[in-house]
Amino acid sequence: MKPRSLSIRSKISIQVIGIIAVLSFIMIAASWIQITDSMKEIYTDCVKVVSSLGYRWLDAQYPGEWSVRDGKLYKGNTLINGNHEFADSMAKFTGGAVTLFLGDTRVATNLKDEKSVRASGTKAATQAMQSAT
Repeated sequence: MKPRSLSIRSKISIQVIGIIAVLSFIMIAASWIQITDSMKEIYTDCVKVVSSLGYRWLDAQYPGEWSVRDGKLYKGNTLINGNHEFADSMAKFTGGAVTLFLGDTRVATNLKDEKSVRASGTKAATQAMQSAT
């Protein structure tokens, strides 16, 4: 059917439907962006709360200052490298992944590979380090 053979009413109806479709798409896209941003903000806030809790728990469990001696991470006099007790305890509480880093290297974690070997000594992804710092 050629556009010329359509009635004025049909042409207007097609234009109105097109406008409604475009506006609907814009509204859906705007809503999606707003929901995504809100979810990121909520997630970030949750991570901050859990991290704060984790630091307080670490301070209570291992008193003292953080230090690096001979390339190893210490909390007070406690060696953190390979000390997975905290990561496992915190993971049970939060239900999530818990990792302590020295720079970009995992020194204590509850993360395991497919052979159940802990990911200690592995490097963090650049994106993960940027969001964590």
